[in-house]
Amino acid sequence: MIHYIDIGQGEDRRARPVSFDNALAYEYELTTGKSYLRDLTELFSELAGVAQTMNTDDVSTAAAGMSVVKFGDIMYCAFRLGAIEARQTPDFTVYDVVNWLMADTPAVTKLVDLLVNANSDPGAEIDEEAKKKDTTPQNSPSASTGNH
Repeated sequence: MIHYIDIGQGEDRRARPVSFDNALAYEYELTTGKSYLRDLTELFSELAGVAQTMNTDDVSTAAAGMSVVKFGDIMYCAFRLGAIEARQTPDFTVYDVVNWLMADTPAVTKLVDLLVNANSDPGAEIDEEAKKKDTTPQNSPSASTGNH
């Protein structure tokens, strides 16, 4: 799914397409030669660690502790993929994207939210809720037979 984010500097600022579809993993590994899942996991660990250390739920505050290289590379590939999916020619470099990110905290907050939401497993939350609601003891005898 393509999202549009207002980002850029000066006259280059405009709504740009960005995508966090599964093809992002392919684009990232093709472009960087690094493992998308490994780097994404490390980035999320950094984000969670900073949030915990700083005792904050504010994404923009926690994002300040993330690796610029990992986040910049992932966002560059997400913008490239967005442009490709929108049938546009990417007209920016990784350095342009990093400059955009470093200068635009509100955009970074939106992008981190999109990245996290695209990579969360909604089924996992449902499973956890179901486990909490199931209060049946696991080793209790059956009421009808007395057997386990």
